[in-house]
Amino acid sequence: MQTEFNIGFVGTGAIAEALIVGLLSSGSQLVKDSSIRISRRNAQRSNRLKELYPNIEVVDSNQEIADQSDWNFIAVLPEQARSVLEEIEFDPQSTIISLVAGMPVNTLRELTGCQNSMRIVPLPPVEMGLGPIPIFPPNQSVEALLNEIGSAVPLGEEKELSACATASAMMATYFELVAKISSWLNENGVSSANSAFYASNMLHALAATTVDKDLQQLKEMSDECLTTGGLNEQVLFNKRESGWFNSINENLDLILKRISK
Repeated sequence: MQTEFNIGFVGTGAIAEALIVGLLSSGSQLVKDSSIRISRRNAQRSNRLKELYPNIEVVDSNQEIADQSDWNFIAVLPEQARSVLEEIEFDPQSTIISLVAGMPVNTLRELTGCQNSMRIVPLPPVEMGLGPIPIFPPNQSVEALLNEIGSAVPLGEEKELSACATASAMMATYFELVAKISSWLNENGVSSANSAFYASNMLHALAATTVDKDLQQLKEMSDECLTTGGLNEQVLFNKRESGWFNSINENLDLILKRISK
């Protein structure tokens, strides 16, 4: 990968901010040697980033970003993406990295004129250098950059990226689970601070034990921690019998259908 290049962000939403913070907090020499231009679309956010990082330039024109960037991250809302991209003339040699949900790579290439176009699905924890980042189609140079702020997941088919994007819809449910356990602890006499600490760290530790397990191992983990008549068994069997786990699949199927329209 080239050691110096210019990065542009068309759109400055929450996920774009997480990406930018993750990149500039990574300590990577690759990023330190880069110039990063971001749009003033969200003035409060873009100005905050400019104050934090000296190598960020806030630009009023999306065309100026495209003219001066080797790699362009497209981070606008799906309903705005087509009109925004139609107004920009990109260098055909530019790399286009889209965060836009639901816009296929072929459409992205048609609108930008750039064959080296791809989609990624970063999650908010990239700000802390954590989390998987699906990418389609695979691109070694972009993957190297993404690995600075998480773990790139190169995918061979676009439908795989849609499935990963669908699974990310479980984030709020996870946070609700952490909050519910914490609240229950608090209601049963544990201090507010300790309730939050225990619940969040318990689930963090459990999540860490799943890392690098294959699909079959993951399927076996819940049963492996059961004892006959035990506490975990009581809750797990109750959830299975109530159809709670099946409802997860049903909801993910609905999300996949929604984003695949």
